Formats: sequence, C-alpha cells, structure tokens
Amino acid sequence: MSEFEKLIDINELAEMLGVSRDTAYKYAREGVIPSLRIRRTWRFSPQAVRDQMAAPRDLWAYPATAKALRKKAS
Repeated sequence: MSEFEKLIDINELAEMLGVSRDTAYKYAREGVIPSLRIRRTWRFSPQAVRDQMAAPRDLWAYPATAKALRKKAS
C-alpha cells in the first residue's frame, strides 16, 4: 500500500463490491478481503481489495473463521 493511498470505509467498500454493508462487514470479519480495524472503524485499501478479488480462489487458504465458506464449497 502506498503511504499516500486513500483508505476507504465500509460504505465505499460495499459500493465498490456491489454488496450490502452487512455482506461487506462479513467479508472483513472472516478475512475474505484485507482490512484494517482501528477501534470500531474498518478501513480498506482499494488496491489490496482489487488484488484479493482478482486472485485465484482457494477456499482452504482462508482463516478458520471462514469455515462456513468451506462447507458451502464441498
């Protein structure tokens, strides 16, 4: 991440991904997308999110909190 890159909030992320705020929060909590949490505020690097979404999917590589995603894939 560039030191001058603007971080976006949850509303901008939801709009960028075309999902609801609840879904964006879920993705952040489960580690599906890279995020930074500062106290009660979530921030996201648009470039890191784009890179993650463009990367090949390996559902087994997600953190253990994403168990539900792995179960759906089976």
